[in-house]
Amino acid sequence: MHLMGIKVTIHFQYITSLKEKRRIIKSVTDRVRHKFRISTAEVDYLDSLDLSSLGFGVVSNSRQHAETILQKVLNQLDILSEIEVIEVEWMEA
Repeated sequence: MHLMGIKVTIHFQYITSLKEKRRIIKSVTDRVRHKFRISTAEVDYLDSLDLSSLGFGVVSNSRQHAETILQKVLNQLDILSEIEVIEVEWMEA
């Protein structure tokens, strides 16, 4: 069994309120959760207007499969115009 995760720090462009930031985060996490069937959560910078950290986790019987899923998540985040990925931290257990 392989547990893999990524912590993605993102920067928001043109956000004017926490309500707007939370709407975007909910949209992103729901979309990723349903498309890839993985766990997601906002894990840091909860009260910051321009930054957030999102955590994504996968449990798989293959390390390569888990890594592929998480890479697809990163690719999905890269195409979103509302956010800019500024740091990715890979974790494995």
